[in-house]
Amino acid sequence: MTKTLRQCVAGLLALGMVLMPVQALAQTYFWWQVVDEFGRPYPTQTISCSVYDLASHGAKELFLQPTLARHAGVLTSMPLLSDADSRLHFYSDSTSDVRVVCYYARGGAATDIRLSRFTHTVMIDRQGRKVVRVPYVTNATTTNTGIWLPQGALVRDVIVNNLGAGRGSENLTADAHLDVGFAGNHRVAIGHALVRQLELVSGTWQRAHFTASRGAGRTGVYIDAIHRGNALLALGGVQGHRAGDSGFSGFYSEVPYLIHVAGGLELTYTTNSPGSSISGHFYVIYESYHTGVSTTPVGR
Repeated sequence: MTKTLRQCVAGLLALGMVLMPVQALAQTYFWWQVVDEFGRPYPTQTISCSVYDLASHGAKELFLQPTLARHAGVLTSMPLLSDADSRLHFYSDSTSDVRVVCYYARGGAATDIRLSRFTHTVMIDRQGRKVVRVPYVTNATTTNTGIWLPQGALVRDVIVNNLGAGRGSENLTADAHLDVGFAGNHRVAIGHALVRQLELVSGTWQRAHFTASRGAGRTGVYIDAIHRGNALLALGGVQGHRAGDSGFSGFYSEVPYLIHVAGGLELTYTTNSPGSSISGHFYVIYESYHTGVSTTPVGR
């Protein structure tokens, strides 16, 4: 090889090292598939995952393209949605592990999962305890969520994470309230079957509950307000036990609700319009067994 040719080759190699993989070296590709306990992927776009920084626990900056360019449509907002094969992916400008939280639209969750660029499977089991996450926004009319709880589901509780306006917010013209219930033509299919007029507090987690007090002229503690829906409580007693009392005397007990309706029940929610934007998620906790499993007896 002549000296001139060697110089040309060396120059091209040096140029290639300068131009090439600055982006390739700077970006890291994360991908994973969400499967059940039998290794089966979930149906099309029924998985949503949020990604967080492992150290700070804040939302992670994600990109959909390997260029890591910051322009419209590239820097993503969470949650990520799965594709037809129950896979999710993103690019990052860091090789550090991340923490992911994934939810199945029909119930089930994988929380606090540490994910590296070499981890490609996240498991959400189909049986046992389930958590379904439902977003809500200001809507004074009953909103059908498109999320159904299956027949045989035993509903245990409802937790609310209010991210928008609520008690403690400015510019409220009224208290912010949330109802959660079921749609359909059934005795329990009412808009507040699970949560009834829960007063929302700005930026906090809440649980459907009751409030009680010992008012003037009362003997004992009285229930003043109940925010747990009728499907999740047993209540006994009388209202206005004494003259001037506005509360209840008797007993209050929290109970689960079994969905026995063929085809299941669809979740709904309603808010009021307090003058500022309401937004957040409510989480329905339930148990489900033998979902999608054949009931044919095993031969002896």
